[in-house]
Amino acid sequence: MWQKYWARGEIKKKRTKNGRDRWHRNTPIEGKESFRWIKGVRAGREVAEARSRTTCVCIADSDADVYELSCESRSTSRKKVHFLVRACQERVTYGPHLNWLDATRATPCPFQCSVNVSARTTKTETETRKRHETRDARIAE
Repeated sequence: MWQKYWARGEIKKKRTKNGRDRWHRNTPIEGKESFRWIKGVRAGREVAEARSRTTCVCIADSDADVYELSCESRSTSRKKVHFLVRACQERVTYGPHLNWLDATRATPCPFQCSVNVSARTTKTETETRKRHETRDARIAE
């Protein structure tokens, strides 16, 4: 019901790690690229409120794995908006489960499908991050 097309305008390569960290600490979420995910959840709430028989699921990649999104309300007067985020870091939760992974495994799966994952060749031989390594094509569940 809502989508955001987006491309980064400028990449600031000359910042030091300390400069990047300082910018992230001092910039409110509204000034960050990640704010688009919060806009999506808000749009989902509007649709869920207007369409009581519609299940709204916001789907996001690992860029949406930000604290502010997990704090954003998913409730409307009629129902909840669900979200599916490709998490890239372990997160602490409240309640009986101590982290997202445990909480997710304890949640009933409302939908399951198969997805074709394409093969990928790493761009540099020294790449060590798992999400950038070479991989074979497969079908993921």
